[in-house]
Amino acid sequence: MSSPATAPPAPNNLKRIVAASLIGTTIEWYDFFLHCDSGQQRPAGAE
Repeated sequence: MSSPATAPPAPNNLKRIVAASLIGTTIEWYDFFLHCDSGQQRPAGAE
């Protein structure tokens, strides 16, 4: 079963995709920073 070829996204949609990706990545990095900076780390040897 092969899927039909699809056309690349239009320039307007491409800008929207890139913007959404950038915003999502920024939020993820910010969340990662907050988690690492919160000081709620497991003690050594805790599983």
